[in-house]
Amino acid sequence: MIQKELLKLKKGEPLSLVAHSHGGNVVKYASKELKQIIDDVVFLATPHREDVKFNYRAMKE
Repeated sequence: MIQKELLKLKKGEPLSLVAHSHGGNVVKYASKELKQIIDDVVFLATPHREDVKFNYRAMKE
């Protein structure tokens, strides 16, 4: 679903996403899955902590 929407936005141009706070964690996860679509990501006040594991199950619900 999100892949289709991002492809509509991209239209042959570079696609950059800007994410704030926990939205940055969501974008970080999505960018791994959609790396062929997303060119750049800008994180603003996103908690990048390696000791906290991402809850993939919650993302799918």
